[in-house]
Amino acid sequence: MPVVRPCPLGSRTLFLQAFIVIAFLFAVTDVASMLRFGWIRDEQRGLVEDSLTSVALVSRMARDLDREQLVLSTHIHARDPDEWARLEGQLAALRADYGDAASEYQPLTTEPGEAQRWQQLERRAAALQAPLDDALALSRSKHDGAARAALARLEGQFAEIDRDADALIAINREAAAKTLDEVERLQRSSLALSGWLAAIGIALSLAVFLKVLRLLRQREDRTVHYSAMLEARNRELDAFAGRVAHDLRGPLSTIGLAASQLARRVPDERSTGAALGRGVERMRALIDDLLELSRLGPEAPRDSCDPAAAAANVREELAARFAGQDVSLIAEVEPARVQCREALLREVLWNLTDNAVKYRRAGVTAIVEVRGAAGARGYELRVRDNGIGMSPDEATHAFEPFFRAGRAPHQPGTGLGLSIVKRVVEAHGGTVTIDSRLGHGTTFVITLQLERA
Repeated sequence: MPVVRPCPLGSRTLFLQAFIVIAFLFAVTDVASMLRFGWIRDEQRGLVEDSLTSVALVSRMARDLDREQLVLSTHIHARDPDEWARLEGQLAALRADYGDAASEYQPLTTEPGEAQRWQQLERRAAALQAPLDDALALSRSKHDGAARAALARLEGQFAEIDRDADALIAINREAAAKTLDEVERLQRSSLALSGWLAAIGIALSLAVFLKVLRLLRQREDRTVHYSAMLEARNRELDAFAGRVAHDLRGPLSTIGLAASQLARRVPDERSTGAALGRGVERMRALIDDLLELSRLGPEAPRDSCDPAAAAANVREELAARFAGQDVSLIAEVEPARVQCREALLREVLWNLTDNAVKYRRAGVTAIVEVRGAAGARGYELRVRDNGIGMSPDEATHAFEPFFRAGRAPHQPGTGLGLSIVKRVVEAHGGTVTIDSRLGHGTTFVITLQLERA
């Protein structure tokens, strides 16, 4: 009887065919999975981008309305017809910009409840225009008191519009978060599928799986980075820009009204009126700079300034403010060019110096020293005082928003000064540290980058 032996060539051919089939199935399945994931990822990315665009547009419209109120308030206090014309041009530009933003945003109102809230904001914004025009007409006819009263009556409507804008931003943030969760779920699903296919594959299948895994890890890193950027932008627009704009708008209106009343009642006090005018312009410039800084994200534009000029300006203003008080202000700052916007650096030095005088020790001359010089790590500014100082726990939390030391609750302030200092310095690539001892004073050390040649 003949012996039947297996054919080695046939076995090898069958094995090769099975290998090819497995590899083909793996490749097809993997390609199909990648195509599906890529399509859904692109769709989800588009939704996230729409949410980001919606947040930016809503913030832009709210900012235009806030600025329109500020410009109209300035118009009421102005007396020069040329200044009126310039301010009215600004009002027209702000209304045109609001209209452009509203046109861009309208097609994006697709989230549940978003269209209704948007229609409500539109109605309230439209209802504002006639009263604002009436206040402008009163200002043109020099009925300042009536114009200010008309503008003051609109504060509640502006607040309602701000709440609508905050609600629209919250809707888009929630939509973006849900989209990112879906992307993460799809990533986990794709990884599980790749793992199952790799378990039944051979060498070629394993190589393909490892390649896919590397691609997925790269995509996951990009998605995590994208999510972090989205959260940072939302926090900046919702928290920083909103709080700072609202907190500074009130003092600006108060200063403007006080300057107007002083100029009307005491025409000879020109120096005082000029100082108040500089304060109004300084705060208006600060609002614009801080809003632009928050829109651009954690990294600020690389403007440069001379810290010596900024320190001299702050010392001059504070010297006038504390005239007649037991306060000694010393400024020895070497000229240089540092990477920081001058208006923001002035605000940093103003906050630190004003705090030093505010938290001085009773019965002791308040001595505040501002010294600056270029060093190996950049340009170093030191603001040193002999005030009440801080405990280690207070120094740890000093830069947190709204933190107030329990030992001086009677002192005026919002609790945002030091958090603004830290935000401005770090946004320009610098650092700020605290060295403080209870009963001996505090030293703030700010390090800024020197301007590159």
